[in-house]
Amino acid sequence: MSRIERYPSMQDASHRACELVRQAAEQARAAKGWFSLAISGGSTPRRFLSMLSQTEYIDWKNIHVFLVDERLVSEQSPDSNLGQAKELFLKKVPIPQEQIHAPSTSLPFEQSAKEYEERIWGVFDQDFPELDIIHLGMGSDGHTASLFPQSTQLEENSRLVSGVPARGSPALPRVSMTLPLINASRIVFFLLQGEQKSSLVQQIKVGQNNLPAALVLPKNELYWLLAS
Repeated sequence: MSRIERYPSMQDASHRACELVRQAAEQARAAKGWFSLAISGGSTPRRFLSMLSQTEYIDWKNIHVFLVDERLVSEQSPDSNLGQAKELFLKKVPIPQEQIHAPSTSLPFEQSAKEYEERIWGVFDQDFPELDIIHLGMGSDGHTASLFPQSTQLEENSRLVSGVPARGSPALPRVSMTLPLINASRIVFFLLQGEQKSSLVQQIKVGQNNLPAALVLPKNELYWLLAS
């Protein structure tokens, strides 16, 4: 199922995103006793992350949180996704530290990707890890996570995590979840804002482009949450 939902503000879209996370958490807890969430960085989800820390009825002690991708910078850098996630969300809820998972930024990108993949495998006891819900953004070039147009990472068909040579803005080495892992999740939602992103989503919806975001096709539910 793929659904486009439009909201008058980022406040409203973020509230909907938090509700999706809460519902997924309740379902996962009832089914298996714990919950997995992957979050992305960037400026757009700042309100969502802040609101998520205030969302009621989520059992934070039985959650595993993963970063979708990370730039290889120190946690104190304004470009650090983990730094932002801690500031707005992770430090405000009682998630055990060992249940917060992020790539190491002190290793070369390929080595960091390998280590992060091993860590993800260590959390799941399935044939292939199935995250309960993943939050994604999308750049103006259609990239999502750190999967950029025409990159070799888009061809990955088995690994969970890829190292990414310096790309994007700022142009830094990165580590990113791959399409096989993203598409194996139960629920994926994009949180986006502005007419440019809305236009890209319309093109993706009718199959008019093959940008990285268009390759996100989870097996169950996909939501495009668009804020004006």
